[in-house]
Amino acid sequence: MDRAATLAEAHETIAHLEFGLRSSRRIGMAVGIVMARYGVGEHEAFARLVRSSQRNHRKLREIAEDVILVGDVPDHA
Repeated sequence: MDRAATLAEAHETIAHLEFGLRSSRRIGMAVGIVMARYGVGEHEAFARLVRSSQRNHRKLREIAEDVILVGDVPDHA
């Protein structure tokens, strides 16, 4: 592999890692919002986000963005 290809691959890896880190932070924010809103622990708050993700057939990071915007879990039962 030549230097240009190696450098391009490194840049792509960095971009993926940065995206993952941003997503993780946003999910963490959503977990905190759910914890505060419903008085539940971290594990239960995360589980509620996961259930909503599965129920709505959407990525967890998309559910987290909704929670951050509106302050509640989509289709919360």
